Amino acid sequence: DEMILRASNVFINEAGDGLRVSIRGISSTETHRGDLYTISNSMPVVAVNTDGVFTAGRKSGANMFDLERVEVLMGPQSTIYASNSPGGIVNVVTGSPKIDQYDMSGKVEFGNYRNMQTEGMLNVPIGNRVAIRTSFMTSSRGPYMSNGSDDDNTKAVRVKTLFKPTEKFSITLSGQYLLDQGM
Repeated sequence: DEMILRASNVFINEAGDGLRVSIRGISSTETHRGDLYTISNSMPVVAVNTDGVFTAGRKSGANMFDLERVEVLMGPQSTIYASNSPGGIVNVVTGSPKIDQYDMSGKVEFGNYRNMQTEGMLNVPIGNRVAIRTSFMTSSRGPYMSNGSDDDNTKAVRVKTLFKPTEKFSITLSGQYLLDQGM
């Protein structure tokens, strides 16, 4: 069973260039200019972190696979996470390697406009001190616009390695690669 929790006055939407986050009416990257379009601010007032690392300038929505939890911290949070975030912070915590279990999962979704999304994860313990967790996602969709623009062709892979030489000391190394070929 999947548990869904809601946070009051928090709205998170995925857009073509990342996440749109609004906490208590303060929006993450949008400044309205008239009724027809919007422009991005140089620094978002609601920060999005992945595993505690600020994701400015990167496609933050592509990190939304193989998740442990999503934390919403109402703002201002500038002293805790060292970013200018008067609206608050959304901290995305990705799946961590586990030394005590083999685990794997996968998902495939289909939809309109030739939409196909896949996700997968494999956790492998190596001995009793090391574990590797590899996860991936792909997203492809045909264009909404008749001129062929606004399609999606994204691939991402994340590898996390846990070294735990003693009970009180551990190191986790993480790396992610994202390829976005959509228009």
